[in-house]
Amino acid sequence: MGQTLVLVRHAQAQYGGLRDDTRPLSLIGRDQSFKLGSKFKELLTGGLIVHSSARRASQTANIIARFSKAELLELPELYEADEYELLRAIPPVEGTVMVVGHAPSIPLAASLIASGEGPGLIASKGCPTATAYVFEVGDMAHLRPASADLKDVVITPGR
Repeated sequence: MGQTLVLVRHAQAQYGGLRDDTRPLSLIGRDQSFKLGSKFKELLTGGLIVHSSARRASQTANIIARFSKAELLELPELYEADEYELLRAIPPVEGTVMVVGHAPSIPLAASLIASGEGPGLIASKGCPTATAYVFEVGDMAHLRPASADLKDVVITPGR
């Protein structure tokens, strides 16, 4: 049996007036984050949540972690990472790892590692805020194209 990797686009942020990396979650985004935390509580217990330094990603990760007591790790490089850099940044740890980042790197990374029909399913669902792609992977240290089994796509509505 492999490990679980969850790639998450941050929840909805407020718009306008602020530098992009300082935009906080909107009320809908906070609600989305609580729903993600509830959904992944058991899966993330004892796991790790890696997140971008952008305020909205950090807030999303922190709210999710409240449910599971997962360890948090901020990686500033995820803010501007492409899909390859994002995948290389995932620590090779045991247990479940969730990565909270941004579009387009989250859906592109998901499409890159998905095997079989996964890339088509990811493309058909899109990647609105608070979308989670759940994978089973053989080993976090050896992620490569078409190496992960897409188990679920969770699109979290607001309110």
